[in-house]
Amino acid sequence: MARIAGVFDLLGHLSASSRRPLANPGFAGVVRVGEAGRFDRVMAHVQSHLGGEIWLDDAARLAALTPEAFCRFFKRATGRTLTTYVNELRFGEACRQLVETEATVSGIRFRCGFNSLSHFHAQFVRQRRMPPGEFRRRSGVI
Repeated sequence: MARIAGVFDLLGHLSASSRRPLANPGFAGVVRVGEAGRFDRVMAHVQSHLGGEIWLDDAARLAALTPEAFCRFFKRATGRTLTTYVNELRFGEACRQLVETEATVSGIRFRCGFNSLSHFHAQFVRQRRMPPGEFRRRSGVI
């Protein structure tokens, strides 16, 4: 009984915490039976091109779908558009690199596919409510 009470106590503390997760929450999408291979090909392409250009037409071609059908397929599978999904992955990777490396903010944003430093900075302030440098300082890297 004491263990169960301890678990509830811990859950209570976690729910009251004002801390935010380092990266975006996991994706809980739905991939239908028989579509896993199609989805895996697209995900492999997205991961391998995360720092560069990712085009809707290329992703649709990998999934053997028209761009319109791909958009419906991807939204059903991830709950997001391809653009939103890619931006969330890029932002999560940038956060990881800020915490785990000593690379410059400019270098990180470029490697993560953000071509504009001002856009990256604005995205960071919007999502984390602080600039990337402050995020890094608060994480204890520098």
